[in-house]
Amino acid sequence: LASCAVATATALVVPAHVVANGQHAGLPCLASGLCTTLVVILAWPSRQRVFLDRACIVQDDEEMKRNGILSLGYLLKMSRTVTVLWDITYFRRLWCVFEFAAYLKLQVAKERNERTPGNALHVLPTMYAGVAGMIFIADVAFCCSANLTGIHDPEGWPTGLSPDRLVLRVASSTLTGLCGSGLMAGALSRHVRAFAEQDQQLRDFSLDKAECFCCSVGHRHPETKQAIECDRDLIRATVRTWFGDVETFD
Repeated sequence: LASCAVATATALVVPAHVVANGQHAGLPCLASGLCTTLVVILAWPSRQRVFLDRACIVQDDEEMKRNGILSLGYLLKMSRTVTVLWDITYFRRLWCVFEFAAYLKLQVAKERNERTPGNALHVLPTMYAGVAGMIFIADVAFCCSANLTGIHDPEGWPTGLSPDRLVLRVASSTLTGLCGSGLMAGALSRHVRAFAEQDQQLRDFSLDKAECFCCSVGHRHPETKQAIECDRDLIRATVRTWFGDVETFD
């Protein structure tokens, strides 16, 4: 409802204001469009059920946590879609690799035994969110600078434009374009390097050397200082059941 209200205001109120006053309303239109975008993104309802291991597997009860790990294969098998939020650290972390390997094993078995396509796998590089954000910010900055300097004023471009206004318009547009292009080029360069490093991580992967939170804190809860069971041992036992031995899993 909120997004519909803002969209209606953008479509009707702002144009009516422009017609009534005979003035350019670039900034009000830009602000209304931004508000509509943000409201739709935040308020759009989602009816999909998701399983997030960190939230859905009990972390403070060792017995329930063990049962959750053992049931992970069933959950992956019953899932219609598996979404991987990939970044440079993904294949360094034991939990991520364990879930990914379990998914691949289950899909191969499903296709072989049931002769049906496996579940969909969506890989979403998290750095794409940063690139999209940079593009969005650069676009907003360009639109704001264009409106503030009057670049969209039909009476001032190109005739009737003073030299100082011309310099201001060209400089603001050039600066915005260079900053946005530089930020996006840097992000894409890091993305390419991350993919290259991922191959090396997969070749060097070892269950005993992969990153695991419980091992990084000395098997002590950071807040309560109580001893916690090692996830690596739980995963190792599950790996031997599913894959036969650790070497096959690696």
